[in-house]
Amino acid sequence: MELFTTLVAFFAMGAILSCTDDAVQSTDDSTCLRAKFISNYCPADKPLHLIQFLSPTELATAYKSQTSDTTYYFAAVLDLPESVQYADTEFYIESHYDQAAETKHKPTVCQAIFSPVKIIVCDVASKQSCENSLTKR
Repeated sequence: MELFTTLVAFFAMGAILSCTDDAVQSTDDSTCLRAKFISNYCPADKPLHLIQFLSPTELATAYKSQTSDTTYYFAAVLDLPESVQYADTEFYIESHYDQAAETKHKPTVCQAIFSPVKIIVCDVASKQSCENSLTKR
């Protein structure tokens, strides 16, 4: 009986540890990516800013153009420095997805032109390229 219990526990533990969740919960990975400021996003308890990433990234919500074969990558950003908050400003950003922050700061009512997008947290942003050291907010 003890062997049976041990085997069941072993297989149960193996099944639990082998399961993966395809949804991103949060990440500490912070990659420097080029982005463009679009506008302020929906009103929330903390300012949110809509940006477009200029290359594909899992940090963004992808939208395929209805008129061309182009895909655009948008995200709403918390803690974006004022220095890059100007329409069409291109900059470099290191950011991360934080599910708790997204849940906490998700707007309840949004009349933005854009559909809902992922909310990410800005770690650093700069108009200088990634090769140069980015400065903290």
